[in-house]
Amino acid sequence: MNIERLSPILFAAFGLGYWLSLWTPGFPGDWAVKAAPMLLAAGVLCVRLPARLGVPMTIGFVAAAAGDIFLALDRHEYLMQGLLCFLVTQLAYSVAFVQRRRPLG
Repeated sequence: MNIERLSPILFAAFGLGYWLSLWTPGFPGDWAVKAAPMLLAAGVLCVRLPARLGVPMTIGFVAAAAGDIFLALDRHEYLMQGLLCFLVTQLAYSVAFVQRRRPLG
């Protein structure tokens, strides 16, 4: 099975796992469940998009995963690190979308 068919199935499964984890008090490894959808998306975008769009999008998705990890580990102790990761996410997306005005080819 190729990545185009497998990635939506994996993303849906990871997304469901993330969504279900929101209603738990936390469990060992919940940080991995919360980061998995963003890391999968980062990998797919890196491979499928042209570099000028894929690289900033990949950076944004990895930063979003890192922010989720920080908040899953300890929401109070790592709040600033999580927020900084989400700031990097927004900046990376901005770079990608400003460049999107040009045709992809």
